[in-house]
Amino acid sequence: VILGGGVAGLSAAVYAGRASQRPLVISGGVAEVGSQLLFTPMIDNYPGLPPSWTGKQLVRSLQAHARRSKAILLHQPAKRLHLGERPFLIEVPNAERNFTADTLVIATGAKERWLNAPGESVFQGKYVHTCALCDGEIYEGQDVVIVGGGESAFEAVHYMANVAKHVTLVHRKSTFRAVPEVVAAARELPNVKFLTPYQVKEWQGNKRKELQRVVLEHAESGVEETVVINGGFLAIGSDPNTKFLQGSGLEISESGHVVVKAGTRTETNVAGVFVAGEATDAYYRQAITAAGDGAAAAIDAQRWLSVNKPTVVAKKTGGHKEEM
Repeated sequence: VILGGGVAGLSAAVYAGRASQRPLVISGGVAEVGSQLLFTPMIDNYPGLPPSWTGKQLVRSLQAHARRSKAILLHQPAKRLHLGERPFLIEVPNAERNFTADTLVIATGAKERWLNAPGESVFQGKYVHTCALCDGEIYEGQDVVIVGGGESAFEAVHYMANVAKHVTLVHRKSTFRAVPEVVAAARELPNVKFLTPYQVKEWQGNKRKELQRVVLEHAESGVEETVVINGGFLAIGSDPNTKFLQGSGLEISESGHVVVKAGTRTETNVAGVFVAGEATDAYYRQAITAAGDGAAAAIDAQRWLSVNKPTVVAKKTGGHKEEM
């Protein structure tokens, strides 16, 4: 059984399916399937894709590939895991949808944090993004704002300084969480401006819903400042979708990520349970790395099964049919 219907989970499904495992992918609610990619208007850094593919197109293509590989997709969220003994038990909200399996791949991804400032929902995914490395190329030679004060924010600053015409870094504090050397290097960049301590008050655009400016508010004085921009990037972190794993016996870090066993790529502290993608990865957080993680987790699970006698083929307590 694979938990998660994003790139990592569907990649695992393809590999498990080709190994004749006929995996079941429990991908969460329909709104959660590939949720981060659904906000990506264009993917140009995933090898082999046609030009100008959207995140939604990639997710649909991966789903089709998983089905061709005999995977079953179920768009229902898992509620609780029981990992004390094999076969593992996966609870889902409907009592008729409880599954057992000998191996489990957790690929539930993460949710990016948004400011939820006025106007943000209008431009979300099209002009306001959460990944400069993914979407930054769109703004070559243009003006952008980056919001945040940690390592990811400064990584975005250094990346966009080579792409955009002007970069404005906005942070609600005057101090930064990033290491001083990285901050100092960013201050030396000729096309980068720091605005602190400011916070986003509103995103504004024109009647065609094109982003034109961001209104900032000084965190102490309340004085407003408007910056003309073409795009914005939020680098304020993400939250792994792992809350439902609390109490399952899996080792979870303070940040909420599933901990990988030392010396392995996908093994957890529970034998037979593997993890892939942003449920464990807090560093790379790219679709292509998630795909590799998913493939690795499926391979590791298959190898584990080859030396651990199966107790059951993935099944459930009642009737089941695939959901589109």
